[in-house]
Amino acid sequence: MVNIETKDIQFNLGTPLDIERRREKQRIRGPSRVIGVYEPRFLIVDLPYCMGNPLFSTTSEKCIVRFLHEGTMLGFWAKIVKITFDPYPFPMMILELPDEVEEQSLRKHARLGCNLPVLVTPIVTEEETEAAKAASGKESAAALSPPEEPLKATIMDLAEGGCQVALSMVDPKKHSRSVPMAPDPTAHMVAYHVDILKTYCGQTREVFLDFELPQPAPGKYSNVKCAVRWARVTDRHFLLGLQFLKEDETFQEGIRAIIKYQDKYFSPRFAIS
Repeated sequence: MVNIETKDIQFNLGTPLDIERRREKQRIRGPSRVIGVYEPRFLIVDLPYCMGNPLFSTTSEKCIVRFLHEGTMLGFWAKIVKITFDPYPFPMMILELPDEVEEQSLRKHARLGCNLPVLVTPIVTEEETEAAKAASGKESAAALSPPEEPLKATIMDLAEGGCQVALSMVDPKKHSRSVPMAPDPTAHMVAYHVDILKTYCGQTREVFLDFELPQPAPGKYSNVKCAVRWARVTDRHFLLGLQFLKEDETFQEGIRAIIKYQDKYFSPRFAIS
């Protein structure tokens, strides 16, 4: 377990939290979520409940906050600055953030940051296709129809067991053009209607990936089947955490070789005293 600075963590609205109260030997936990951020010191969260009762009622306490961030579990002690039930019925807490949080990786495999072009093809059922055809004459049907072509995206990090993919998106409430919306500053990416990404690339969906691995284990891979394990919306991107479902030793050996090569020659280990 290592420590990382809080300022390096991006707290997104709606992020699920696990909050724990400790009193002597008593440990009680309840769910919460981020509903506001005042950088770099304060976090506003839903007041957690357990068995119908609030976990906290006074600001003189501290709590333990845990949450999952891109495959890593983060945790920290936080001072409760304020508890409020106004406006009713939306109880909330304001937490003072520490300078550092503890990090514990939940990943089974080494992971390499990258910038690989990829094509993402959502696996769409016949029922979904027929429903889209039936709604073809209705308003906003284009925004809900399955993509006719693979989605152009970027693999942000890569591991033997999966990868993280970023798809550029636009908010339909702010843009009215048809899908795809516009070229992304990254040449191989396109910005897509967010409703399409939420509908056809959301959690529990399965997708196919088409991409090419670089040296030292070059190779083109098509129809790599993946399961969407998590999906998250940022200001400009729709992020997917994918698990590879394709059993291919050549493919996985290639990923291992690339990560090993990168770790051997490009990790910053040389120090001058």
